[in-house]
Amino acid sequence: MAPSIKNIQLTSLATAATNGLEEVRLLDFYEDRNYDGSVGIEEGLNRIHVGVTGMICAACSNYVEVALNAVDDVISASVALLQNKADVVYKPSLVKDVHIKNEIEDAGFEAEILPEPSVDSLRKKSHGTLVG
Repeated sequence: MAPSIKNIQLTSLATAATNGLEEVRLLDFYEDRNYDGSVGIEEGLNRIHVGVTGMICAACSNYVEVALNAVDDVISASVALLQNKADVVYKPSLVKDVHIKNEIEDAGFEAEILPEPSVDSLRKKSHGTLVG
């Protein structure tokens, strides 16, 4: 018999903030892609996805995110703990992929720059339907 989940309470972020609960982002990694599959960032910027291993808690992912955002010419960095990924937007004329990888490793985690998916593979992704 499968275990059932009982007494789950969902709390809005506004309620959580007033109750002193910390907002922990576990699944909020997203890709800002245009309809043609191209990355939707400003011209002159680059986006990379980095696989990060060794993170075991929200403090780990926050530590990596803070370290990446502290790098000069990194515009934004977002780390998703459950996906073991970092999404980094930066100025490629001033920062190289290897610098971002090294920053994660200097923070004590393993890093691997992930290849960008091709436009064709993005178009071929199927969207499933949830049936209840």
